[in-house]
Amino acid sequence: METLVLFWGSLFDTLIGSNIFVFGEPFLLAAGAALYSGKVIGVIAVMLGGWCGDQGSYWIGRRWGKPLRRFLFRRYQRTRRPIARAHHLLQRRTRFILIFARVMGPVAWVVPFLAGAQGVRWSTFTLYGAIGLCLGIGQFVLWGYLGAAGLSQLGWWQPLALFFDEHANLLISLLIVLVLWVLIWRSAMAFRKTLCAAVLLLALGAVNYVHFFIENEQGKPIPTAEGRSTTLEQVEWTTYPGEASVYPAQPINVVLIGSSPETLMSALGWIKNYTFSRDDFDLDEYVTMLRVKQPPVSDLFWQGEAQWQAWQLPGSLVARSHIRWWYAGVSEKSGLPVWLGALSYDDGLKTAHYRGIITLLHRIAKDVDSERERMATAIQNALPSWSAVTLPAQQAHEANDYYTDGNVLVVGKPTVVGSTTPNWLTQLF
Repeated sequence: METLVLFWGSLFDTLIGSNIFVFGEPFLLAAGAALYSGKVIGVIAVMLGGWCGDQGSYWIGRRWGKPLRRFLFRRYQRTRRPIARAHHLLQRRTRFILIFARVMGPVAWVVPFLAGAQGVRWSTFTLYGAIGLCLGIGQFVLWGYLGAAGLSQLGWWQPLALFFDEHANLLISLLIVLVLWVLIWRSAMAFRKTLCAAVLLLALGAVNYVHFFIENEQGKPIPTAEGRSTTLEQVEWTTYPGEASVYPAQPINVVLIGSSPETLMSALGWIKNYTFSRDDFDLDEYVTMLRVKQPPVSDLFWQGEAQWQAWQLPGSLVARSHIRWWYAGVSEKSGLPVWLGALSYDDGLKTAHYRGIITLLHRIAKDVDSERERMATAIQNALPSWSAVTLPAQQAHEANDYYTDGNVLVVGKPTVVGSTTPNWLTQLF
């Protein structure tokens, strides 16, 4: 998706008409920053977009040059001077202007269009225009690359870069919506307000579709479990609905020791969910999940890592108990595997800021501790051979979305280590 955004941004910056409203510099700088991260495809995208925009402008000028020039003169007064200047320069020094127009300010807006209108040979325009394209785009790509190289040495740049990277689709879509709103409002057409609202909803819907079904890295492999170790004091007890540090936290409130979540969850009657990042499914399969009231679980991030598994109890589309699990490593005290769970209850829907987009998500019940106690009771009733101990792990606090007393439920099976003492879990973790 980011590659397409760079392509279209560069194309609209060079295509006659749209380049009056769309400024390509941010896209070109972004391609340079991406190049610093090793992504060459961004540079290819802006080069190809610029070339297509130039070609489109040339052929528009070739076919409709004179009437469009009169329209621009009449409708957009600020185009008079660059058009007249470019027309004069093209007549005198065609090849030179085709090469260096992109470093001559507003002249670059109209040179391809005028080249077509004045009958410049296509082969001449394509050859020298391509050289100019590399020169004009290359300078901004270079500045973007150098800027990213310098800013990467600053500590505050990393979270800022992560924020813009995660929110790129939303920001670009809002920019496009703003441009369309200006065009709609200037057109004086009927139902302008309704049409503007429809454009915004369509843009948000497109961003959601791209995010969940095209760009979301479905089938992303689970990280390696080797080499991890942890203690109770080292655990970070919060998760976030995104990787940038701008989201409200949700708590980790369950710890599983010495077993895998599949064993515990299946024994308690929970159903395994699909998740957008770990599982690969298309829109038809998503609709099927909605029909059986088992919608996929949106991603939460613990230390920047999406959940490894997600489970739910049978429920409705808007009300269900669910838990996400992360593998935290091996306990330094016992050598047993440790899993962390974020357990909560969905009690409705809400419009939410999630992973850099605006979307419709489930709203979690504010009292997440009640779900923790409910699981403890279920384990005691259904799995008498298991142990479940509530321990203080963090400070009690209240956030916008939840309240917690700071305790976590530590769960395990004593037979794993041959112990039957009541406090065996506290000794192991």
